[in-house]
Amino acid sequence: MMQSIDSTGPAKSKPRPPSTLEKNLTVLLLLLLFLAIPTTTLLPQASAEENKQNILILNSYHIGYKWSDEILRGIMDVLQPTPPSMAIYLEYMDMKRHYSEERFALLFHSLAEKYQDIEIDYVLASDDSAFLFLREYVKDLFPAATVVFCGTNYLQEEDLSGLVDFYGINEEADIGATFDLMLSIHPDTQRIFIINDQTTTGKKMAPSIVEAARRYQPQITFSYADNISMTRLLQTVANLPPQSLIFYTFFFRDSNGNIFDYDESISMIAQASPVPIYGSWSFNLGLGIIGGMLTSGYHQGEAAAKLLMYFLQGHSPPPAQLSQSPNTFMFDYTYLQKFAIPVDKLPDEAIIINKPESFVERHRQVLLFSAIFITLLFFIILALIINILMRKKAEKKLQQSERNFRGIFENAIEGLFQASLHGNFLKVNHALAKILKCDSPEDVLSSYDNLKNDLFVKPELHNHLINQVLENGSAQLEEDLLCKDGSIITALLYCRNVVDEKGRNLYLEGSITDMTEYKMTQEIIIQTEKMLTLGGLSAGIAHEIKNPLTSMMQAATLISNRLLHHSPQNQESAEEAGISFEALHRYLEIRGIPHMLGNMAASGKRANIIVEDMLSFSKKTIGEFAFESFEDIVREAVELAKKDYSLDRDYSFKKIRINYDFADDVPLLYCSKSKILQVLFNILKNSAEAMADAKTINPEITCTIRFDNDSIKLEIKDNGPGMDHKVKEKIFEPFYSTKSKKKGTGLGLSIADYIVSENHKGKLSVESAPEEGANFILKFPRHGKMAQQKAAQMK
Repeated sequence: MMQSIDSTGPAKSKPRPPSTLEKNLTVLLLLLLFLAIPTTTLLPQASAEENKQNILILNSYHIGYKWSDEILRGIMDVLQPTPPSMAIYLEYMDMKRHYSEERFALLFHSLAEKYQDIEIDYVLASDDSAFLFLREYVKDLFPAATVVFCGTNYLQEEDLSGLVDFYGINEEADIGATFDLMLSIHPDTQRIFIINDQTTTGKKMAPSIVEAARRYQPQITFSYADNISMTRLLQTVANLPPQSLIFYTFFFRDSNGNIFDYDESISMIAQASPVPIYGSWSFNLGLGIIGGMLTSGYHQGEAAAKLLMYFLQGHSPPPAQLSQSPNTFMFDYTYLQKFAIPVDKLPDEAIIINKPESFVERHRQVLLFSAIFITLLFFIILALIINILMRKKAEKKLQQSERNFRGIFENAIEGLFQASLHGNFLKVNHALAKILKCDSPEDVLSSYDNLKNDLFVKPELHNHLINQVLENGSAQLEEDLLCKDGSIITALLYCRNVVDEKGRNLYLEGSITDMTEYKMTQEIIIQTEKMLTLGGLSAGIAHEIKNPLTSMMQAATLISNRLLHHSPQNQESAEEAGISFEALHRYLEIRGIPHMLGNMAASGKRANIIVEDMLSFSKKTIGEFAFESFEDIVREAVELAKKDYSLDRDYSFKKIRINYDFADDVPLLYCSKSKILQVLFNILKNSAEAMADAKTINPEITCTIRFDNDSIKLEIKDNGPGMDHKVKEKIFEPFYSTKSKKKGTGLGLSIADYIVSENHKGKLSVESAPEEGANFILKFPRHGKMAQQKAAQMK
């Protein structure tokens, strides 16, 4: 008896997405199925005429499944056009999607009821499930029917023992013919890698493969992948050496039990393979195999239909119940080209798919219609030429006028625009694109769809502007506008209404002038005046504080000497007062007077240091260069930053942890100390504000000094929010700032860069990325050793 059918065999794999031809065939099959339910046939009322032959096509699977659709196409190509003496019925068992032998009984009862009044003369069975079903139930369902089958895998004559009126087409691969073809095309082949899985059908094929391979051994080495995981298989295929070939049957289940569709497995293997792949089944053609002697669903159906026609024509049954598989040489032109295989090496009768047609064959209808169309166009063009010549004169004048206008519009230094009354730009020039930080005028048009919300920081001002223009004919206002990158500029906006000869509103036109830099310059002038005044005021305050502070510190020192030191004068004075110096000292200790005096002295020293720092920072030190200790400058800048104070600041520098990492033998730096202090103070303050704004947990700044033979390098690195590439590129540009107008002018780092590069011939740079902090790097040239030694001696 025939073995049970494996649900993972080649006829059971899931369909790939259908092509256009398959979709058209599917529509035809749906129509046939609709006509077959419940008793309607392609020929109406066939059972009413006694001379009609009733034929039932029993398909194992479902519409849209490639293998069975190909079989049905082969059948219908033979049976159509259907003669009046024939009635065709079509049934789908749907065993691919719902396979179980228990459904056979349900299907039996369904068909028995459906065809109880129709005598079926022939049953044409497609694939294994239909064969198994008919072998069990045909005599009860259709006792007078002859069964013609196809698409059954590897049947033997003994499998048909006891089955009367069963005739069909075996589905069996001609492996030997494919091996012969492979070696004739590739005579230098040394190894053939066999891919055949362990499904039931794969096990059936294995002996045939071994038998076919025996003829070429030991000249050809055969290796097998019959029980392997898909991952290992793809690795093995990818590492196949040159002068190797692959023979592929199917690989629907690997050693791990993973199931693969027919198109999925061959596609993955073909993608990994550096060598040609040959096969045995046509459903793999077009998915990665070159071809071979292939078993085709279409030819299976065609052969079965021809055998059915043989019976319908009144011929006696053939001597053998089982006919050979109608295999055919088939190839894929795409993979022939990929592996440079000439077509003349193939058998003459071979079928080649994907072979490009000649240009004329492919476009015959298009060429015909094109010729007609071109003739019509010739006469149309002739008429148009006359019209064009007449219009060119007028267009030249218009073009010259337009060029003049465009030149003025495009080359203007002001931002010019045309806008609709609905609130969107119609046309802008390059100057306006630059003002709004856009790449081009087209970028402006695409970025600002709604001027009210996209351009104006205060959208209500757009309505106010439109009302003023419509009422007065023009309007002008100074307002904050949004740029494409999210920044805000202060601009002077002028707009007027353009109307036609009848007074109807057409559009608005006007100009936008960036006033941001002008406003900032005004603020800087005011701020500079304030700083000059504050500098003088702070110097005066420092001098005023220094004198009484010195007296207080001297007095505190004198009190400490007279009360706490065991000098003869102190002891004599105590005795004159009638107390012992020791008793006085005990009293003072008990009352904590020595500790208080110590605090007074320490506080006075700290206050004196602050005053000295104020005096030092307020001095004019332009051009005062000397050899200085770089480490001392850094520490002094940190202490200065700790004393920075602002009424509206929201950070405290004292909460930031400062780390120092200085090399032991850093040479002296030739610099203007006050200018370097200004640079470091600015960098430290920016880092502190950035970490405060980002609410950085455990903020810290690390100052590292290193040197080599050429330069002295200082790195100031924080653990704040960092900055993106766009900000990093512009951070040293004048007036560029990520802070609000109240917090900065955008000049601090640009001035710092100027001091380092121009005044000290050094370099200021920054390394940063979002969420990775910022690292400001200062490099200064190192002066000669003699100058360093001389400066050290002077210190």
